[in-house]
Amino acid sequence: MNKTSNAQKTGGIRFTTAGPSRALALTMTLILGAGVAQVSAQDLNLDPGITLISSGTHNYGNLGTVESGALLQVAPAATLTFDTAPTIDAGGILGGWSVSPIIGSPGVGTGRMLTLVGNDVVEYVSSGDELSNNPADWSATDNVRVESLFTVSANTTIHSLNMDYNARTVGAGTINSGQTLTVNSGAVMTRMSDTTNALSGTGTLASPGDLFLYTGGNTGRATRFTVQFSADGGDGDLVHHGFLGAGYAFNPGGWPFAELQNSNNQFHDVYVIQGNIKITSAGQLSDGADKTLYLLDGGLTNDWTGTLQRDIVVGTEGGLFDTNQGNRTNTYSGTVTLDGDLLIRQRDSGRSIIFTGTVNGDGGMVLGGPGANAAQRVTLNADNTFTGDVSVNTGVLVVNGSIASGGDFTIGSNGTLEGTGTVDRTIGGSGMVSPGNSPGILTADSVNPSGGLNFLFEFTGNDPDYGNAAASVNDVLRLTNATAFTDTFSAGNEITLDFTALEGFLAPNDTVRGGFFTLSDTTSDLSDATFIYQGDFGGLDIVFNGMKSQSADFGSGNVDGYVMEFAVIPEPGTLALMGIALVSLALFRRRR
Repeated sequence: MNKTSNAQKTGGIRFTTAGPSRALALTMTLILGAGVAQVSAQDLNLDPGITLISSGTHNYGNLGTVESGALLQVAPAATLTFDTAPTIDAGGILGGWSVSPIIGSPGVGTGRMLTLVGNDVVEYVSSGDELSNNPADWSATDNVRVESLFTVSANTTIHSLNMDYNARTVGAGTINSGQTLTVNSGAVMTRMSDTTNALSGTGTLASPGDLFLYTGGNTGRATRFTVQFSADGGDGDLVHHGFLGAGYAFNPGGWPFAELQNSNNQFHDVYVIQGNIKITSAGQLSDGADKTLYLLDGGLTNDWTGTLQRDIVVGTEGGLFDTNQGNRTNTYSGTVTLDGDLLIRQRDSGRSIIFTGTVNGDGGMVLGGPGANAAQRVTLNADNTFTGDVSVNTGVLVVNGSIASGGDFTIGSNGTLEGTGTVDRTIGGSGMVSPGNSPGILTADSVNPSGGLNFLFEFTGNDPDYGNAAASVNDVLRLTNATAFTDTFSAGNEITLDFTALEGFLAPNDTVRGGFFTLSDTTSDLSDATFIYQGDFGGLDIVFNGMKSQSADFGSGNVDGYVMEFAVIPEPGTLALMGIALVSLALFRRRR
């Protein structure tokens, strides 16, 4: 039932549906046409159930009380002006896709249209602590919706904010330098179908508590924020939910994501619940030893260089570390807890991720994923206790610390294991093991060569320095299990031996030691492998001379074992020439 307006001048203009007894809960739609007189310097107040459509040019002193359920709409070609910055906490205002402006002086900039609607941004889940990330929970009367351009040129407060683009690719809003848009509920949402600048400018998007950021749309879409985020001045958390339209599925790196481009963001813990948060080269996530990043089926895309001083928790659903720009190094100094698997994917060359803090938990670690670059490097420097599987599918895993015993350790055909630490597991797969960091000693439990695992050893002297894992002269892969190899090597296992640093220094009958160090003589296990020798020695040849007894001190006392030995001999052709020369010399002497 509609009712004629009962306008009351109580500190301004009030539109209400209440009768004399205020017993009826009525709804009413009012249209202010072009001929309606101006009400400058008077506040505009809307009671519940009121829909007020401004279709002309109207001015109010301030947007006063807008109760829950009230609606203020700006019709096409209309102009609505406020003398002061609007404050919308209990309700909102709505504008359509028209280009007509709401002009705030000094509130919302001239030539822009501010379109906000509703009371609560989404329904709350039963706990009351989180907002629903199901778009089906949203309704037109439950949203604060921005569907066009707006500018905040003076401090403005709203209850919640939803920037809905549909097919539009233009930016939604701007917060000017030194100004703050405060979202009292902390709920900010975007829904888009293309990469879009959601909030531009260098002002601040603030919330008095936690900030809930929802981004959605088609797969791979980005919502960019150049503004500073401030959740309770840094004491509140940032909670990001990603959602997709019908027919789309979440996948690593293909999620819609929020791109943070500001270097002064302030929040405590960060929760990424599906979707991605992307930090650009100029962005920042905000550091702190007491702060935690939670990846709960969500990801962090890093295109910056520096150290993140946060603990990281990967939920049981898994999480993603992703990068997209080359020649950058990211260091994570906090503790990483893997309750699920962490996928690390670096999509450009020159990328490096270094973990200096401990990685623990029941989850595993995977290097690779769609578009991963074979040159990506991940370095583990601490003593890590996580027990999940390790899969080096693409790129290089450098273990300078340790990985505790646990699940499988598999190197894919495009993967490499390097480092000077310890892997207390059986190493298998079809990739490459290259001990050290040119050269060095890598320790492992054992090796499973049956999948076609390959090895690369570098030699720069005659014997290794067993007590200096980081600079051992020759590469060594020390295997601590009494059964060093779970199977014998075949021609499909290539052992590449790089002697190029010794060119010009070797002589016949020299020996060089390094490569595998085992607790028993494993010569027969290695005899069928394919040996590839690198280096030019001018008539000399190098051959595998078997596993030789060796006592070595790796830093905690002597260990008796066996190490590969290589003998330097003349090439067969050289021996034949030497034989001919000797015979000729003998004949010459006889004739004389």
